Amino acid sequence: MNTVLGETWEERGERIDDTRLMSRRDEYYADVPDGVCAITIAVDTQDNRLAVDVIGWGAGKESWRLDYKELWGDPRVPGSAVWAQLDEVIRRPYAYANGITAPVVCTVIDMGGHASDQVCAYAKARQGWNVWAVKGVGGDGKLLLHSTFKSKIASATVFNLAVNTGKDDVVARLRITKPGPGYCHFPRGGTQDHMNQYESVRGYDERYFAGLTAEKRVSVKTRGGFHRFEWRKQSGQANEPFDLAVYNLAALMISKVNLEKIAAKAPWMLEAPVLAAPKMTAAASTAVKPAPKQKVSSKLAVNAYTAV
Repeated sequence: MNTVLGETWEERGERIDDTRLMSRRDEYYADVPDGVCAITIAVDTQDNRLAVDVIGWGAGKESWRLDYKELWGDPRVPGSAVWAQLDEVIRRPYAYANGITAPVVCTVIDMGGHASDQVCAYAKARQGWNVWAVKGVGGDGKLLLHSTFKSKIASATVFNLAVNTGKDDVVARLRITKPGPGYCHFPRGGTQDHMNQYESVRGYDERYFAGLTAEKRVSVKTRGGFHRFEWRKQSGQANEPFDLAVYNLAALMISKVNLEKIAAKAPWMLEAPVLAAPKMTAAASTAVKPAPKQKVSSKLAVNAYTAV
């Protein structure tokens, strides 16, 4: 029985102002700014593309948006090149100013769309990279990592995410106005696109911020006189960035990475190792020898894969 009257109204302050988020952007002086300890990647599946958001995390879950992009191609098609493009995003090095790379500790992919079979097959084949399928579930008062199950395709482990809990958490972090624990950094300093419409900074343009703030938390009154809260998307507004923010939080939790321990070592302050040139004798310098055959490590062989 439907107990909802259908009366809704927006709770004051429950929607973040996208222009305020844009106005507080800061300069990044390296691919990965100082303070980032680990990186997570979240992927949202659409019928014609993958939306990907790369986030760096520091002590106290302070975060830095590093790269947002859309990979074009149909993810529902087995062997689609879009999955190879995602491989490149996951495996590419993300480096501090000193040249040392920050680790990608977890990648999660939404399987709730039409490409669920391909998502599960892709994730299963890349568990060695800590890649997992996720699926959103409704309801309030649940832990973000609600439960897991095995998919019918590829028998992949899928994490059920309590998206309402995640969205509440994301908005609470966006409300923090001073750098430190929980604060969200966004990059500044890009140029207009080819149509002079959008300022693109690593993919974080006006459209991204509109999508990040596309949903409103509204109160719904029931016939019994009670109120419950729901997140509702504005008509005609894409909300992938908001969903991806939730998925990245889940990825951080799945990884179980100790951010404080890494922060104590401050890898961005270390000197990058310098590889010494091999010593050569006069005789050896003039002789050309065939390169020895390389042995393939059994450990590396375990991580070999083919694109789904």
